[in-house]
Formats: sequence, structure tokens, C-alpha cells
Amino acid sequence: MNKSTHEVFYNKLEFKFIELPKFVKEDRELQTDLDEWFYLLRNMSKLPTFMDKRIFQKVFKIAEISKLRKEERLMYDQV
Repeated sequence: MNKSTHEVFYNKLEFKFIELPKFVKEDRELQTDLDEWFYLLRNMSKLPTFMDKRIFQKVFKIAEISKLRKEERLMYDQV
């Protein structure tokens, strides 16, 4: 919403807040893709068994690249 005119600039924009500490399912209890995503975000330091799905492998690759030092990142981008 524009602070001056109070006009809504996009009425389809929404925010969803997820309280990950309240997500308490164990890996054997996960039933949906959304459950798996919440579990992944809550337990990034652990590697659950369902992480062999392609999308999760991509998440790990992005995380791996994002922690590269500047020089390493430049070399990675050149390849």
C-alpha cells in the first residue's frame, strides 16, 4: 500500500509466516512435499533420507556455491 495515498499497488500480494520451531514432524512422518520443505529448512544441519530428490540436490548445490569465497566464486562462474 502506498503510504501517502493508501492505494493498494498489488492486491494479490500475500505474506505467509511459518514458525519452523513448531514444525515437529520426524522424517518418517513426512507425507507431502511441503512437509519435506519445512523439514529441510528446520533441519539443514542433518541429511534426512528423502534428500535424494532432484529439487533438494539443487538446494544443496546453491548452498554450496553461496558459501564460496569471492575468488572461488569468480573461478566457478568462469567454468
